[in-house]
Amino acid sequence: MPDDLNDYREIRRRVERLYNARKEIFIHTAVFAIINVLLWLVWRSTDLFTSISAMWLLLITGGWGAGYIAHLIDYLMKEASERAVEREIERERAWRAGTLDEKPKRDQHARLTADGELEIITADEEYEERARKRR
Repeated sequence: MPDDLNDYREIRRRVERLYNARKEIFIHTAVFAIINVLLWLVWRSTDLFTSISAMWLLLITGGWGAGYIAHLIDYLMKEASERAVEREIERERAWRAGTLDEKPKRDQHARLTADGELEIITADEEYEERARKRR
C-alpha cells in the first residue's frame, strides 16, 4: 500500500505541475491582452494621444510581449519534455516486461554481383549460400 500511495503522490505532483503551468500561461495571455488593449485604447481616446509618444507604449508592449513569448516557449518545451519522458518510461517498462515491439529486421537486402548488377537477396537465400560455402 505505501508504494501505491507514493506512486499516487508522484503522479499527482506531476499532473498538478503541468496543470499549473497551463493555468499560468492562460492567465499571462489574458492579462497581457487585456492590459495592452486598455493601454492602447486609453492612449488613443484621451489627450495622452498628443502628449505621450507611441514609442513608450511600443516599448511596454514589445518588452512584455518578449517576456510572454519566452514564457510560452518555456511552457511548450516543458510539455514536449514531459511527453518525451513519458514515452521513454513506457518504452522502458515494455522492454523490462518483454513486450517491446522492436522494429523487425529486414528479411532481404541488396548486394552487387561480380558484373556490377544489383541483386536482391532474401535472408533464406543468404543463409543457404553461407551454408554451402561452409561445406
